[in-house]
Amino acid sequence: MNTGSGLKRAGRPSRRERETDQRRQEILGVAERLFSHKGFFKTSMAEIAHDAEFSVGSLYQFFASKDAIYVALMEEKFEEYLALAQGEVRAAKGVLEKVDALIATKVRFFEKHRTFFRIYVTEWGGSECSVKGALGEKISARRDDYLALITSTLSAGIRSRALKKMDAREMAHLFDGMMNAIIHRWIVSAGDESLVGKAEVIRDVFLGGVLRQTGERARVGDGKVA
Repeated sequence: MNTGSGLKRAGRPSRRERETDQRRQEILGVAERLFSHKGFFKTSMAEIAHDAEFSVGSLYQFFASKDAIYVALMEEKFEEYLALAQGEVRAAKGVLEKVDALIATKVRFFEKHRTFFRIYVTEWGGSECSVKGALGEKISARRDDYLALITSTLSAGIRSRALKKMDAREMAHLFDGMMNAIIHRWIVSAGDESLVGKAEVIRDVFLGGVLRQTGERARVGDGKVA
């Protein structure tokens, strides 16, 4: 049956949609570079348009404002990070390996994107209020998904008796808050100390408070109490 060569295949973007997405990504790439180099507030829409080789009017056809560009960049970063964290946790076998994966994924990701997230911390406030307010519902929803991932991981540890019997959601908020505090301090510091090098400290402090103690510590990786 001839469906016609002009019809778009189901589920496949049209050429125009692909071209639009490519141009959008070009704008976001240029904007991220300028924001990282000059700062968010010192970068203008005219500069973004110039470096992306667009007219200012064309740029506004893709993004209504500079804020909208930054929010789009944050959405992409949150989506990328959540996918990484979910993949690493899924690949890890035991509860404690999954905790290690959550820590390692977060410190590696933020170390890689330090300059970008410094803008968020220093120019957007970097607070919970910023996530739920100026940065919008989509990013807030991704953060909720991430906290749910941590909660489910810790719940499994509680059920297997590897971790103490505590409220898993509260434990998840404390765990993430501890990581965020260390990352925040590292991002705003002027030093070149590795954030990845702090993973062991995060792990030891967190597990020192939640790891269940019996005759021996739980075996790392299998989530079983000896």
